[in-house]
Amino acid sequence: MNQTTVSATLAALLTRECEQVMSLVDVLSDEQACLINMQAERLMELAVQKESLMHDLERISRQRMTLCEQNGGGNTAPELDAWMRRLAENDLNLHCLIENFKGSLRQAQRLNNLNGTLVTEQLATLQQRMAIISQASQVNPPVTYGPNGMLGAASPFTQRPALR
Repeated sequence: MNQTTVSATLAALLTRECEQVMSLVDVLSDEQACLINMQAERLMELAVQKESLMHDLERISRQRMTLCEQNGGGNTAPELDAWMRRLAENDLNLHCLIENFKGSLRQAQRLNNLNGTLVTEQLATLQQRMAIISQASQVNPPVTYGPNGMLGAASPFTQRPALR
C-alpha cells in the first residue's frame, strides 16, 4: 500500500472513530443528566448504548492497529501514536483528525470520570440512608413505621389524647 492510500485509510478509520466517540460523549452527557435527575430507568438503556459504542470503538481501534502493523509502524500504542504522527507530518487533514480524535477522547474520559464520581456519591448517600432506616427500625417500639406498616408507639406522629 502506498503512503497516500495508507493516509486515506487511516483518515477514514479516524473519522469513524471520531463519530463514535462523539456519540459516546452524547450518551455520557445523557447518563450524567439521568444521574443528576435520578432517572434510574433510563440508565439501563444508556448502558446498553454505551457498551455497543465501546465495542465499535474497540473494533475500529484494532483495525487502526492492524493498519499500523502492516505498514511498519509496530504493534503497541506508543508505536501507533508515533506512526500516526509521522503520517500526519505531510497531511494537514490527517493531523486535524488525530487532534480532533484525541480531544474527543479526553472529553469522553472526563465525562465518564465525572459520572463515576456521581455514582459513587449517590451510592454512599443511599447506603447512609439505608443505615439510618435500618437503625430506626431496630428501636423497640419503632420510632417510625414498624414491620406491619403502622406507626410505632414511640413515633412523634402517633395520635395523642387531647388535653381538655
